[in-house]
Amino acid sequence: YANGTSSGPRPNAVTDTSVSAEHWGEPGHLCNTLSKQIAESCVTHNTQRLNSALFALTGESCYADAFMNVFYNGVLPVQSASTGAYVYHLPLGAPRYKKYLKENDFMCCSGSCTEAFSKLNNGIYYHNDSAIYVNSYVPSKVYWKKKKIQLEQTGNFPKEPVVDFQFSVKHPTNFSLKFFIPYWAEEVDVFVNGEKINVQTKPSSFLEIERCWTNQDKVRIEFHYAFYLKTMPDKEKMFAVFYGPMMLAFETKSEVILRSDKNVILRGLSKVDGTTARFVLRDGTQTYNLRPLFDIDDQQYGVYATIRDF
Repeated sequence: YANGTSSGPRPNAVTDTSVSAEHWGEPGHLCNTLSKQIAESCVTHNTQRLNSALFALTGESCYADAFMNVFYNGVLPVQSASTGAYVYHLPLGAPRYKKYLKENDFMCCSGSCTEAFSKLNNGIYYHNDSAIYVNSYVPSKVYWKKKKIQLEQTGNFPKEPVVDFQFSVKHPTNFSLKFFIPYWAEEVDVFVNGEKINVQTKPSSFLEIERCWTNQDKVRIEFHYAFYLKTMPDKEKMFAVFYGPMMLAFETKSEVILRSDKNVILRGLSKVDGTTARFVLRDGTQTYNLRPLFDIDDQQYGVYATIRDF
């Protein structure tokens, strides 16, 4: 699915088992699988472990892209911000709601979710002999014992597109920093000690800054977010809405049926003034409210929308 999650009913489910059990069906056939029992949390969390291992093995940016997408749009949305409860499945159709596990439930996802949320600080930093890779933008500190370097990261990403870094070193030290530039980041500004540097960034790559770093040096990364759509592989007129790294959910109690084409829909999307993560879509006479899927708690919602001719 658009957030990197997987598993669900078979595309042409005809038995109780094929509707309710977790399957990996025929590749690319997803539009008719949006039941309430898709995207099993165990599968999501173990996919992240695989993404991390593959990145450590290959250094390829596609795995960092997958990790970030699943982190914000597949992992964080499975826990309730108000109670801490987890979900077994994360529905993406409309209208749906998150069915949280009870305290005395002992499903497989009760364990894997607890493990996953105890390891949210995994997958932020990697290194080789000469460089630190910053793959995730999460407030944190990392200490490179071999070089006696500490790097502190602050910010409110992804709701805010600015991330700050500060270095603590005992002596000026030469090494490289490689900042991950995700696939959605068409425009990025980079500042070193308050001065904008002239660098060209490319989506789904790493921006390398190599220099002699001194104590209290600072780096700021400013991403420029934009709206875009991710289409179902087997249905061109069914899609999910993204804003930068965040997959958005419609606050709705009914199926989301739109009547404009994709270009008009993109023009109809806007951010609510004075908010960090509230959005509206104006589609003809209809107005829809949206928010990141990880901000949805107990209200009804829908992720995928469908364009239909009237």
